[in-house]
Amino acid sequence: MLQRQLESAWGVLIPGGIVAALLYLDLSFSQWRVLIVLGLLVTTAMLYHKRLRHFVLIPSCVAFASGLALVMMNLGTMR
Repeated sequence: MLQRQLESAWGVLIPGGIVAALLYLDLSFSQWRVLIVLGLLVTTAMLYHKRLRHFVLIPSCVAFASGLALVMMNLGTMR
């Protein structure tokens, strides 16, 4: 039971680490948008692949976390 919970956690921990590393690159707004679109496209492609279907959370979580980072960056410039 615990092993199942840890397996699903890796789909969130790995993309979170990737996005945390990307935050240090100081990407522009348009570069973040491209990263989100690429994550969504890779997610769609992985849904149809027989072996990669098990890792579909990785690019979708990168896209989601990138979107959150983009919103936080946008809110920071509004103040």
